[in-house]
Amino acid sequence: MRKFNNTEGVFMQKKLIFYAFLFTTSIKAGEAMEVIDESSEHVPSISQSNTKLLYLYDTYNGEHSSKIIRKGSDQKKGNFFILDETIFYPQGGGQPSDTGVFVINDKSYNVSFASSVEGVVHHYIEGDISNVEVGQVALLKINMEKRLLHAKIHTGGHLLEGVLEKFAPELVGFKGYHFPEGPSVEFKGKLTSLSNTQLIEQVNLSLKEMILKKHDVIVKEVDLEGLKKLCGNSDVPLNDNTARIVTIDKFKPIPCGGTHIKNLSELKSVSIRKVQNNKGNTKISYIAN
Repeated sequence: MRKFNNTEGVFMQKKLIFYAFLFTTSIKAGEAMEVIDESSEHVPSISQSNTKLLYLYDTYNGEHSSKIIRKGSDQKKGNFFILDETIFYPQGGGQPSDTGVFVINDKSYNVSFASSVEGVVHHYIEGDISNVEVGQVALLKINMEKRLLHAKIHTGGHLLEGVLEKFAPELVGFKGYHFPEGPSVEFKGKLTSLSNTQLIEQVNLSLKEMILKKHDVIVKEVDLEGLKKLCGNSDVPLNDNTARIVTIDKFKPIPCGGTHIKNLSELKSVSIRKVQNNKGNTKISYIAN
């Protein structure tokens, strides 16, 4: 089992952290790629520097009123707000940021990006915020069409990884890109169990069958003992002595901090688009909607 120090991004047993979300000081604002082995990600706590992360509880919550606890600006992305509670998912773990608006005193402020900066969620605002005071309440509204698309793609990645293990156990996931623009999962190892064509045919059929069975996507928090029991692993970094895990059917639970749909019936389809072999690794591009 390989470990890294905190400045590199820790981690852990090869598959269990496949879709965990990065909330460490090693994250770079705007970083898109989810890296599992070489630079892994912590499972988030329910609070992050006094900001309650409401998207962890409810993917479908598109509006919420929150208090501004800090405002500022950085050279790359401009003005930002930090809140006591947020429904905005900050980009990371291979999943895009939510976008939307803040409504403050009947004035709308576009939120173009949210990211975790040194462990704090920054909501980047288009335009001037000089008239907004710390302590004011903002009505948060996220773009729900984007939110649900991102959740479907992310859940589709979980489903793909789970199904693929049955057909090609020699492949070990280490990097995921769950953006609408060409989502993919990269695996250490070369495909040997099947040909590329056979893998695509058999996995796509199994993915279709899984969706038709309408399995629930179970998200819950567990303590260290629960983590050992469900995941067989005690090396996942815990926050507030808990870890958040996601389970589909009988697949192994995966520590994860992303947004997910409640049931596979919300997916129209998940399918492999292409299998590529490169320098001993395998990249599988997929479609989920």
